[in-house]
This record gives sequence, C-alpha cells and structure tokens, in this order.
Amino acid sequence: MKLTISPKKITYWLFVIVVALNLFGFMARGIERLLGYNNTEFVRLFDVSEEANITAWFSSLLLLISAALLSVIAMAKSASAKPYSRHWGFLSLIFLYLSLDEAAKIHEITIKPLRALFNASGIFYYAWVIIAIPFILLLGFVFMRFVFDLPSRTRTQFVLAGVIFLTGALGFEMLGGYFLDKLVGGLSINPILVTFEEFFENFGIVIFISALLTYMKSHSDTKDISFELT
Repeated sequence: MKLTISPKKITYWLFVIVVALNLFGFMARGIERLLGYNNTEFVRLFDVSEEANITAWFSSLLLLISAALLSVIAMAKSASAKPYSRHWGFLSLIFLYLSLDEAAKIHEITIKPLRALFNASGIFYYAWVIIAIPFILLLGFVFMRFVFDLPSRTRTQFVLAGVIFLTGALGFEMLGGYFLDKLVGGLSINPILVTFEEFFENFGIVIFISALLTYMKSHSDTKDISFELT
C-alpha cells in the first residue's frame, strides 16, 4: 500500500480548520454573552482563550506534526550524510517542546515569578516574553546560515511562517498585556486579541507544515521515504 500525500490539499484543509475553529469559538462566546449565559462547557470546548479544550489540542497537534516532519527530514539527511541534519533534528526538538507547552502551558508557570522579578507591567505583563525574546534572537543567529542555505521557496515560506507565528505568539501576547484592563464600549478587547493571537500562531504553523511537505516532495532523499516494521 502506498500512501500519497498532497501538500496543497493538506495545507488547504488545515487552514480551513484553523479559520473554522477560531470563528466558531469567537462567535459562540459572543452569542453566549448575548443570551445571558457565562462560561458554558460547550462554548469552553471551542474558546481559543481557554485551556484543555479542542482548539488547544488542535494547536498542539499542528506543532507535533511539524516536529514529526522535521524529525523525518533530519533522519533522511543524516542517513544520506547531507549537511544540516543536526539543525533539522534540533528544530524537531524545539517543535516537540512547543507542542508539549501548548498542551500543558508550561511557559505560564514562569509568568508570576518573572513579573515579580522584573516588576513587569504593560506589554511585559505576560512576563515570559522577557526571556522568550532574547532566546528567539539567539536562535535566529544560530540558524541564520541554515536558513540562507535553504532553497529560495522554502526559505521564503520559513521566514513568512516565523513572522506570522511570532506576530501571534509575541506581538498579540504583548498587546494583550497592554490592553488587559482596557474596555471599549464597556467590553474587554482581550478576547479579540487572544483570537487573533491563536489564529496567527496556527496560520504560521500551517504555512510551516506546507513548507516542510513541499521541501520533502522536491528532494530525492525525502520524497520517496518508506517505513518498514522490523
């Protein structure tokens, strides 16, 4: 049996699911408030601002798929003695951690201690960004040559995915901290910012998955990978 995978179809359906989950969660929460209910369990399952629900599981799954694809590429590069196999492998570990963090919210454990340590407020209210920013800059420096040596299309997709993902993960997170207690027309704008945050994060990962699948399809050491159980 041969399993055929179409990067375009996978990207299309993942994007459809991302849009559907974000729209449904946001609209369901709005309708709930209009009807006078508050935090019903059904709406909680789809609300992107909640934890341990369907949207959080899907976000974690996207990151886990990325980690798996990166791992396959790393093993293929290592087997054929191609350069940068360790870079692919390290990226796989990073995305594995991000998947775990998305499910378990590990980074949130650091918020209160870091907020107290740095007396953080405003855009740094969610204080984990204080250590995330220098770490991301360091990763950018370490992977700069790796990224520049990628095929032009893959490089463009990687950079685009990274910019979109970080716009959500850092940009809207920092805006959320700044507008935490701000009201517009008597309503908090934080749920809107969280919706955009999750959408940008997931959209960035979908682009990244598309880039990985397209890369694998166009390279001889990855496009005909087969698995054998021993």
